[in-house]
Amino acid sequence: MSGSLLTGMSGFLRGARWMLAHPMMLFLSVLPFLAGLIGFVLGMGVFVRYSEGWITYLLMGMFSGWSDGTLWLVTYWVAKSLLFVSILIFCVVSGVAVMAAVASPVNEYISVRVERDLVMDGPESVSWRRIPKVLAGEFLKAFVVIFLPLMLMFIPIVNIFAGFLSAFLIGWDFYDYPLARRGWGFKERFKFVVREFWTILGFGLWLMVPLVHLFLVPLAVAGGTILNVEALARRGLVTLKSEAVKT
Repeated sequence: MSGSLLTGMSGFLRGARWMLAHPMMLFLSVLPFLAGLIGFVLGMGVFVRYSEGWITYLLMGMFSGWSDGTLWLVTYWVAKSLLFVSILIFCVVSGVAVMAAVASPVNEYISVRVERDLVMDGPESVSWRRIPKVLAGEFLKAFVVIFLPLMLMFIPIVNIFAGFLSAFLIGWDFYDYPLARRGWGFKERFKFVVREFWTILGFGLWLMVPLVHLFLVPLAVAGGTILNVEALARRGLVTLKSEAVKT
């Protein structure tokens, strides 16, 4: 594996610098952000209203036969806290994944512009004929990002790692555009991102922070594309422009 957590976590700062130098791209990225903000507020409203009942119902069934009242109470509140955090993370991740899928045509355009600035012989423009394929691919990724961690969330002990898996998957969601644009198959792309595991994990961790993630999503495509093309350059698959090395 190559890369590091710090490299990935710096991706948003570098994406912010690029966006500030291209205010029109920042404006375009804010449109999905507003839709995501509305979705997040609605989702959190449902979460706050119903989560207490869901969690209590699940846990009362799990611990109803316990005879030791003190042990039952301690275990109940520990499990309840972990389940609360897991569901909150699921709400954040699912919201970001759906937002990314819906905004994928805009994200593809921004990613192309970033790559053109960084790479010799970069893509000239967005092929609009690819948009249906981009949309289909992004909704498929959203399905994986949402439901793979969900399957782990309710498995004791294993659910501790569901958050890290979610961070990696949501980071991959915004990192993947240059690879998809090159027509790589899923297996080839997956092997590539596994080699960049720590970078993508560090990149995705920021998107797991409730509320903070809303302000980082507009920077995610630019930051992810920068990290991706640098990884491609390390493997000799692209040549960076001299000024790009200083980014």
